[in-house]
Amino acid sequence: AGAIEEYAKAADKQSLLSERAALRAAAYLGVFGQRINLTGDDLADFSIRLADLAGDMASINDTNPEDAVVAIGAAMRNEYEPMRKYGVVLNDTVLKQTIFRLTGEEVSGQLTQQQKILAVNEELFQQLGFAIGDVERTFGTFANQERYLDAQLENLKAQLGDGLRPAFVEIVTTANQFVGALRSIPAPVVEVGAKVGLYSTAALGAAGA
Repeated sequence: AGAIEEYAKAADKQSLLSERAALRAAAYLGVFGQRINLTGDDLADFSIRLADLAGDMASINDTNPEDAVVAIGAAMRNEYEPMRKYGVVLNDTVLKQTIFRLTGEEVSGQLTQQQKILAVNEELFQQLGFAIGDVERTFGTFANQERYLDAQLENLKAQLGDGLRPAFVEIVTTANQFVGALRSIPAPVVEVGAKVGLYSTAALGAAGA
């Protein structure tokens, strides 16, 4: 739990996930680690590596990191289609070959659920090797800075808490009006500009509170 919490605190920059989203992702993906009998540090490492991979998948494919987490979870549940848009091909033949490569065991019948999880995990990192580390490599790009800002904004909203929520609603309303007044500017610039203004104003309000 400690390792997961430490990871979640830095996940906005590491995986482009807010702290809450990172904790949800680790819990969701950790279930599959438990099914292959992982515990303690091994289980935490399993969850964190997959959450990091989701961030890299989102970065290189210009998608949402949380959607990538869902796609990974689907693959672990034997639903392979969501991973196709990330360039990953999974099927019974591929997974049996992977189990043979990992264990030397030839499976003529059905793979067990444990074998499938082991094989899917291995194939994800094999087939997505080109994507690993993409968040770090391309962190300064417009798209990843926007995802980072989204994650930080979610963290800020969580920190504000219920007591400051009414004031935050007013800030959001003002930001929406600001966006409406800037329709002549290209949409991506308006969107990021509004988020920056919202983030900065909310941070100042929180500091003053």
